[in-house]
Amino acid sequence: FLFNNSCFAAPSPGHNGNYILPYLKAQPYWNVDLSLFKNFNLGGAKKLQLRSSAYNVLNHAIAFPDVGTNLTLKFDHGKLANPNDFGRLPEDNKFGRRIIQLALRFTF
Repeated sequence: FLFNNSCFAAPSPGHNGNYILPYLKAQPYWNVDLSLFKNFNLGGAKKLQLRSSAYNVLNHAIAFPDVGTNLTLKFDHGKLANPNDFGRLPEDNKFGRRIIQLALRFTF
């Protein structure tokens, strides 16, 4: 998690509490999603819709901290740790990849 739940408590009535903005600190998070679609009338009540959705379309990395309190990005200062894996995502990478979805919808 990006913050410790035990650090927060409900303030007394009439007070803001002891937090100072920004009270959650982590790496910047920027994600851009894009969706495009085109409708085609096929006559009568029949319609065809072609849809494309891209999630994280600009392919920005989403860095998450380790389980501990280490909030540093993981890179080897310009050196490739394993050149054979260049351009490949590790199998356990769950965050920061571009996902593209295509759909075809027929309504009648």
